[in-house]
Amino acid sequence: MTLTHSIAFGTSGYRGIIDETFTRDHVVVITRSIGQWLIDRGHHSVAIGYDPRRGNGCLKEDFPGIAAEVLSDMGLMVCLSKTPVPTPLISWVVKTQGVGGGLVFTASHNPPEYNGLKFNPPPGGPATTDITGAIEKGLGLVGAVYGKRPGQIVFHDWIFGFSEFLSDYVRTLYPDYRPMVVAVDCRYGTAGPIWNRLSDIGFVTIASLLHADPLSNFGGIEPNPTSAVALKDLAESTLSHHSVLGVGHDPDADRHAICDENGSPVLPEIVAAIVLIDWVDQGIAVDGIASTVASSGLLRAICDQLDKHYYETAVGFKYFAPYFEKATTRVIGVESSGGFSVSDYLYEKCGFLPALLIGAIAGRRNVPVSALVEDVWRRVGRFEFRESRFEFLASRRNIVIDALNAQDSIEGQAAPLEINSMDGKKWRWADGSWLLIRLSGTEPIGRIYAESASESRTRELIQAAQDWAVKFK
Repeated sequence: MTLTHSIAFGTSGYRGIIDETFTRDHVVVITRSIGQWLIDRGHHSVAIGYDPRRGNGCLKEDFPGIAAEVLSDMGLMVCLSKTPVPTPLISWVVKTQGVGGGLVFTASHNPPEYNGLKFNPPPGGPATTDITGAIEKGLGLVGAVYGKRPGQIVFHDWIFGFSEFLSDYVRTLYPDYRPMVVAVDCRYGTAGPIWNRLSDIGFVTIASLLHADPLSNFGGIEPNPTSAVALKDLAESTLSHHSVLGVGHDPDADRHAICDENGSPVLPEIVAAIVLIDWVDQGIAVDGIASTVASSGLLRAICDQLDKHYYETAVGFKYFAPYFEKATTRVIGVESSGGFSVSDYLYEKCGFLPALLIGAIAGRRNVPVSALVEDVWRRVGRFEFRESRFEFLASRRNIVIDALNAQDSIEGQAAPLEINSMDGKKWRWADGSWLLIRLSGTEPIGRIYAESASESRTRELIQAAQDWAVKFK
């Protein structure tokens, strides 16, 4: 078997273009290495889920079906979803059903021509770098390995069980929870069946369910829930249907985009701050917040104000695992890109949980979501946070990396107070403003993040980064 493209795991698994850099051969090689990793550690079973992209499904010729056959031939029991399901659902299966790990075929918010493969080992969070490193080392070393006794492939429908788990978790924290009216934009991904089930059990009232049916091409719309068009659709639906809030999802529903009752976007960091404030107010045990170098400084500010821990990591939900594991109470994990979870819920990000928690808090306090947002700003002051991106030639990746590593200052800007190279390069200035440039692990894309006390200053920093990056196109 000869691959025309090398395999390397990025921030969240492996991704590539279907039939080019993501093929049947890629799936076989990666799956065999994962299977060997499971067997070497005494695991006997694995769960497989997938989003609705082309080639995903439970038939033998589908990518997930191919993986199921490979793992079964290696002697593993394979639990294969009958339908497209969210990534957090597979994390729940790993956590609660005793399987040795979970595979999810998804390219997250990427366009439909992409697919990907995530691996979630016990207790259900994204594979850490030491695990993905071991899997990468095993690529191509495992041949057509067959177990002494072939395993079995069993088909599952987990929608009901995961929906019950999700609603039970929220009710445990909010025993007086009242069903909220919500507008949802599924972007033709996997979120629809979960929201419909939550509605069926009376946990929510769905005022509007946009783009609900799973489609392989996402209906020709942008699958990223944070895109300008997606936010506009969600805002209009939320406002016109008088919803408590609106929530949008990416195809595998592990991320969220929330807007308040007026249709105004609510930053993921604001969501985490609202939850932390409410839990402290209620006396719910919480240790603090884990987030990344790309997240807003308001998180550190609110943790300092409430005397809670703030943990900063490289970009990627997998880096929260050590803090989740050692937490004596609860740690909230949040990413600026819309990832959110809590240590006693799942180690994987979940797009449903933050919306339900914010709805529960608004109901408990009997105030609109916009009032909860204003309370955060009142406590910590305004933070103007922006994101942008740039593209570069894939062949020049190493040149871009070397240039970024050597970049100690930004043209036109004062000397930085601090430089952080944990993930990319982050400059912080004496006025509290900061700029981060980091490269995607799977695509020839650079991501830019900036924050300051004023919108004009933040835009100035974004433009400075774009001016630096233009030479690599």
